Amino acid sequence: SYSNPHNEDIWAIRAEQIPSASPKRSKNKFVCRRDLIFQDDSKSKQRTKIIERIVDELFDHRILPEEDDAKFADVWPIENVWGILKEKVREKLFPSFEQLKMRLNKEWKKIAYDDCKT
Repeated sequence: SYSNPHNEDIWAIRAEQIPSASPKRSKNKFVCRRDLIFQDDSKSKQRTKIIERIVDELFDHRILPEEDDAKFADVWPIENVWGILKEKVREKLFPSFEQLKMRLNKEWKKIAYDDCKT
């Protein structure tokens, strides 16, 4: 399939792979470019064999993680926000995905600027 269901647009490795039956859709927005660099982190779910094989196929270059890499919270403060939200819902059961989303939104609104500092 050449369609991306999340944004209803086209994706392909080369523009010429996009079927001509889709003339009104963007042909360049999701075409993969060359000289891409994938930056690994040390999270194990991103280091499975199938993911590594796919990354090797799609990316020309790769930055491998160091064993003692930081969690990047000092570089990307949003990591602190994710940690706060994770703690707020840890070990709680939610009857539905919608209720989980509502709880996360409620907790998100409670986070102060100072909570995000490292």
